[in-house]
Amino acid sequence: MKWVPKILAFSSEPIHPEGNKTSVMIKNIPNKFTRENLVAWLDNFCKGENQKLHFGDLENKRLAYDFVYLPIDFNSKCNKGYAFVNFNKPIGAWKLYKEFHDAKWDIFCSKKICDITYARIQGKEGLVNHFDKSTFICETDEYLPTYFEPCRDGYGKWVKQCTVGRRIYPVSAISSNKGSHHGDCKPHSSSMA
Repeated sequence: MKWVPKILAFSSEPIHPEGNKTSVMIKNIPNKFTRENLVAWLDNFCKGENQKLHFGDLENKRLAYDFVYLPIDFNSKCNKGYAFVNFNKPIGAWKLYKEFHDAKWDIFCSKKICDITYARIQGKEGLVNHFDKSTFICETDEYLPTYFEPCRDGYGKWVKQCTVGRRIYPVSAISSNKGSHHGDCKPHSSSMA
């Protein structure tokens, strides 16, 4: 059998403060972490960073994110240990990296060390276009990639939350549900509190 290299989901380019990329791959996520946990974690991060800004800087330098995807193992219902996030500004990738790269996760008694790299696919549009072509065999939209309009900044404003991709119910669930479903949008608070 011939070995075929796997296409990397992340870039080997180091994250730096003058970078121009907005999308990151977060690796070594504790497997019990859910999309709801990830969104709350990102909301807290953005809100904390935004509270450091002076009032006049808030609109121009406000940190927010508009896309998240935490791949799930549909059998175990646990995440696969990595996620994709897109920030509204490149500095968001740098600040997340600076704050959490090589840090121990402080949830679920995990011993995992957070690893953050640039994602191979960049920008909300690129991520949405990539995952929109994907099919997910699962019972809930909670496992699908999601984008937000407007961006989430952690301050609890209502945003539209839209799933990306096509969901197909597993064979075991088809008798009680409707077969397939393609993307969905609903209002959602950007604060989990």
